[in-house]
Amino acid sequence: MAEEAWNLIQMLATNPDIYTQVLKLEGARDPNSGNIDWDKFFNSQSIYKLLYTLQIVEAVMEEGEGEGLEKVEILDETEGSKKA
Repeated sequence: MAEEAWNLIQMLATNPDIYTQVLKLEGARDPNSGNIDWDKFFNSQSIYKLLYTLQIVEAVMEEGEGEGLEKVEILDETEGSKKA
């Protein structure tokens, strides 16, 4: 049943909220140090959410291929602006 649900999810458009969270690294920054806590960002308690997040990261990386990563706009959570 879980595999069938996963296959169905793969056919749907990417969840815009999760996509934005990935771009902004929402919830991943330590409020005191500003460092990124990758264990917190890539939540391993739900294997399907982890896989979904990794697929979004992969898609974002592929969007920049051919243009060079410097062309990919990265949202800076602390400034609320785009960096090139």
